[in-house]
Amino acid sequence: MKNSRIVEILKSFSPKDIKEFRKFLKSPFFGCKKYVLNFFNELVKHYPEFDEKDINRKAVYVKLYMSKDYNDGLIRKMSSELCGFAEEYIMYCEFRSNDAFRNQTLLSGLRNRNLNSLFELKSAKMTDLLEKEKTGSQTFFNKYLIDNEIHGYHLTIKSKQLGEYLESGLVSHTIIFIEHLLHFIRYSNSFGHEYEIKSEILNKLLNNSDLEKFKESLINSIIMSESGDKKISDDKIINYLRLIFLKYLISENKDDEESYVKFRDLLFEYKDKLTGHTVLNSFAAISQFIARHSSESDTGYLEDAFRINEIILKDKLFLEHSEFLQITFCSYHISTCLKLIRIDAVSDFLKNYSDYFYSDYKEDLIKYCRAIILFSEKKYEKSLELLSSVVFDRPALNVSVKILKLKNCYEMNYSDLLYSELSTLKRFYSSETLLSDSAKLNIKNFANIISKIAKLREMKDKDELFIVEKNIIKKDSLREKKWLSEKAKELR
Repeated sequence: MKNSRIVEILKSFSPKDIKEFRKFLKSPFFGCKKYVLNFFNELVKHYPEFDEKDINRKAVYVKLYMSKDYNDGLIRKMSSELCGFAEEYIMYCEFRSNDAFRNQTLLSGLRNRNLNSLFELKSAKMTDLLEKEKTGSQTFFNKYLIDNEIHGYHLTIKSKQLGEYLESGLVSHTIIFIEHLLHFIRYSNSFGHEYEIKSEILNKLLNNSDLEKFKESLINSIIMSESGDKKISDDKIINYLRLIFLKYLISENKDDEESYVKFRDLLFEYKDKLTGHTVLNSFAAISQFIARHSSESDTGYLEDAFRINEIILKDKLFLEHSEFLQITFCSYHISTCLKLIRIDAVSDFLKNYSDYFYSDYKEDLIKYCRAIILFSEKKYEKSLELLSSVVFDRPALNVSVKILKLKNCYEMNYSDLLYSELSTLKRFYSSETLLSDSAKLNIKNFANIISKIAKLREMKDKDELFIVEKNIIKKDSLREKKWLSEKAKELR
């Protein structure tokens, strides 16, 4: 029974879910039979491990029916029925937490029961609340659902307001459609060679529509109509459409810096009026654009990246998707802080957000952050000691750890350990398939230059030092460029 559907579902339940599910089963409203409840009570004794020796069918049957002959059909029936109730509970939880579907269902129920005065009261309140909500695709979808119910109501009573709500719902639907259409076009342009459209309806729409003309028309009327003083309109639809199209433009053209600046400025100005999900997705588009352009010497883009990360942390936008900080975000934020030499920000990150580090990487990430801070305080021995036991399952983070080890070794003049760590780093990036070619080039250049600087510290060759310094200035693809430049200058 270990791999059965019901065990898989129960394993996904939190302790709170288990308690709530028991109440759910006991409620007479849902019609759970006593033998199914008994089956659940026996199974849940072994939560959350559900060891196979304790929950195999025969063991559970004996606990429930003692001396009776084993009946496999009954066990399967109880398991199937409990699974049905568990799925019903999951649906109930999702429905309970989804205001849009709750509101739509309430209006539908009121309309079907001809409770017209109550329908009008509730729908007016819902419409008013929607107008005050932050803007995002989910908001427009919620508005479409409510407007559609109100349209159905006015159709029934033959009201003159029928067209008003039909149009309002269609506007919300059109905005959602445009956003999804542009997303699909971006996907098709990027992965068209891997994906073939199977839908006849979608094929006919795309083949018989001048999408380029439609797109350009909207771009010209919405984006290019900005006033000369660049004052941003308060109209939520116009601003949201601007965001949609500007995001499309910077995703399609990695060199469109003009659209990037417009998108960034509009987003920072307008973000408090947007849903957290929309802000996060917009920040992701900016981060992808920045990743194509930024370097350690390009502080403009780096400052944008840092500002975005700080907003995500301060407003706890990361909680939109998870109760923990994703390791990729942590790595990106720490890397951005280091490029800007913002050790204070690393300290703040460690102090204020380590509670949100996931348990699988929490200890190592705390050690890594502390090692960075200790290095900045010139406590190289302690920094190196902390790093000795740090290992991540992310290649980019492992590279950062290895580079910090090398910097500590250099500062303490541990030549033998330095060259040993250099060999380890070279083997790592040479064999690591998950590192991009550009990342490998950055690491390779760092390894070569730190190796030359270490040798020059012993040889004191001024001519060779001059060549190394020129190389550092000339190379764009180079990790720790600023630090390497400082170390070279110290040898003059």
